[in-house]
Amino acid sequence: MELALFDVVVFLAFFAMVIGTSLFKSKRETSSEDYFLAGRGLTWWLIGISIVAANISTEQFVGMAGQGAGDVGLAVSSWQLVGSVGIVIIAFTLLPRFLKAGIYTMPEYLEYRYNSLARAIMALITVVIYVIVLLCAVLYSGGLTLRTIFGLSLTQGVWLIGVDGRCLYRVGRTQGRGLGGSVPGWRTAPGWNRHLLPGTESLRRLGPVSGSQR
Repeated sequence: MELALFDVVVFLAFFAMVIGTSLFKSKRETSSEDYFLAGRGLTWWLIGISIVAANISTEQFVGMAGQGAGDVGLAVSSWQLVGSVGIVIIAFTLLPRFLKAGIYTMPEYLEYRYNSLARAIMALITVVIYVIVLLCAVLYSGGLTLRTIFGLSLTQGVWLIGVDGRCLYRVGRTQGRGLGGSVPGWRTAPGWNRHLLPGTESLRRLGPVSGSQR
């Protein structure tokens, strides 16, 4: 796949805008509350957009999109569609009580409900799952994407995504990441991305996939 100079400029400008926004807003963060809770200064819509942007990765763009275009179809998104209902219920029932008690993470809740050992076990399990299951899948599929678009090797693509993500996390703290994450969040909002139609046309030109006509 060949990229024109304009494509490269837009790609680099987009990342520069995200990193610049994160750096600008993170300069004012001095306390732990600023770091983890953005000084409680983010509005609800900004938090929502940032969460969506933070949870959309190559897992969705490559993995789920491939499964959806193949034999699985819309069923690949069933757990997210059903889970959204549960999230809304929790937001109106349990979440206000958690916030009132000063609880912001699941390990904190387990420590509040049981003891510090339960908190440590939950934190360890979460880290292991994210590193072994989620992070590896995202790095691998992201490396495949960069190999297809830019002609990099799989190893180079994986390292590039890992280093870029680490640098962005380091320089842009919570408020910076919140505002910076809203940029790709708006960019990938369903119905706002005019490149969805060309993408659909590209899938059509690939021809029918086995099971996709069911």
